[in-house]
Amino acid sequence: MGERFAFLPADLSGALPPLARAALSGTRALPGVRLPRSAAELEGPAPSWDERARGELSGALCDSLAPLEPHVAVLDAARSLARAGRGCVVTAAAPGLLGGPLASLWRALACVRLAKTAAEHLGVEVVPVLFNRADERTLAPAHLLNPRFDLQRVGLSSMGATARPLGAVVLDERRHRLGALRAALAQLHGGAPHLADALDLLAPRPGESPARAFTRALLALAGPLGLVVVEPEWIRPQLCAALVRVLGSAPPGGLAAGARAVAELDPSLAVDDLPVLAHLGPQGGRDLYAGGEGFRFAGEPGSRNAAELAAALVGDPGDWSAGPRTEHLALDLALPSVCELGGPRELAARAAAAPLREAAGLAPGSFVLRGGVSVVDTACARSLAACSLQVEDVLAGQARGGEPADPPPVALERLRGIAEEAGSSLRALRPDLARIDRGLAARLRRAAAQVEGLVGGIAERAERVHRNRGGSRGRHLRRVEGTLRPGGGLQEERLGPFSLVARHGRGCLEPVADALDSFGAEHLVVHLGAVRERE
Repeated sequence: MGERFAFLPADLSGALPPLARAALSGTRALPGVRLPRSAAELEGPAPSWDERARGELSGALCDSLAPLEPHVAVLDAARSLARAGRGCVVTAAAPGLLGGPLASLWRALACVRLAKTAAEHLGVEVVPVLFNRADERTLAPAHLLNPRFDLQRVGLSSMGATARPLGAVVLDERRHRLGALRAALAQLHGGAPHLADALDLLAPRPGESPARAFTRALLALAGPLGLVVVEPEWIRPQLCAALVRVLGSAPPGGLAAGARAVAELDPSLAVDDLPVLAHLGPQGGRDLYAGGEGFRFAGEPGSRNAAELAAALVGDPGDWSAGPRTEHLALDLALPSVCELGGPRELAARAAAAPLREAAGLAPGSFVLRGGVSVVDTACARSLAACSLQVEDVLAGQARGGEPADPPPVALERLRGIAEEAGSSLRALRPDLARIDRGLAARLRRAAAQVEGLVGGIAERAERVHRNRGGSRGRHLRRVEGTLRPGGGLQEERLGPFSLVARHGRGCLEPVADALDSFGAEHLVVHLGAVRERE
């Protein structure tokens, strides 16, 4: 018996930041950004990608991926980039424990779907690429639902914010208590049919970095669909050359002007607070921001201009990493990109970089806004029905658990009254019965207790049933809210893929990828097990 899946879109456009809403509605044009709404608006990669550059890129990716023994589709995709005309759909995600939040996995699958659509239109292979932000220095813990449907945090011992990039941290069995993490996961998922597979795929292993565990997890989950995961260290020369080109030609005040343009469209997106670069020195990472004559480290009294920064990049190319404000520019140049897939913050960063893009002679980059995904299993579907709720109500934070629990029925109090009255009446006859036979009086006392017990027991059982019905409604509501709005946030932002894989297996992912709309930003609701196949 295999599972089929039902899909429906949910309108959560009101939850999008104003910048993203304006972009989707077409009411405001964003500087430096092309927003294709169909495959016909996609263009192939820049013609500057010659045979040598393609060969170097493809070789670097294949050499780095091969030791991980990914699915053959991954290596085939990486090799294809050496051929003329091939392009990429690019998205990015930060490393996360146990495969990160579900949003990272849905990004990967949306990237696969968009690449397939682009390939059908362009007539050449288009590779889905997820850029692993392995230079990040903070590993967020994972969260799962406990039996009460509350968020339960699971993390690694001695693993919080670190001065070193996550790609350079080596996990140790004893120091980071990897065995304790696996034991906690097994306890929370006892009886799950695919638990062993989920532990093997998603739990970090001794000797690897948190970033490498993330790469391995996404390659295992989406690699069979052709996803290529790329770590920055694998293409560091290409990334650094791209940053030199972009930042070396940055006009004075260009970053500030771009940030102001975005702030006018959406004051909630503080692009100016995002780092431009990170310096990955032996003493730890330091973030570089726009400021002073051009660029300034946090807390630094002085600054450097564009030419000085470009010289520093050329001098130590392995010590620099793109920040959120420049990552998309570096990837546009380091990979034969067709378009970027991302969320509202990536869209804002791209719009804010318009002055840098123009100064470097780059055409506006194509960007596709990703829609969210929520998964509803059969247990959650039953609870939704029990609470008379629609998925959209819960996702919008408007869940209602129905009317308050009914007051105890009048019959319960009447039963208790009858029990007490019957017992009292029978005991009142004992003196008269004792004059006839003292043994009969003793038996009457026991009978009075039995009558009270029998009738009172019926009342107690009825009260438990009534109470359990109210408790059942509360449990249904906790399941619904815990599954779809855990901790008050969206499922894909708070929960990870571990429980999904442990309970439903990897086979549930390909139908999700196929159901995603390549150019739709609607929130997709996936019902697992909605229909059962007949043998």
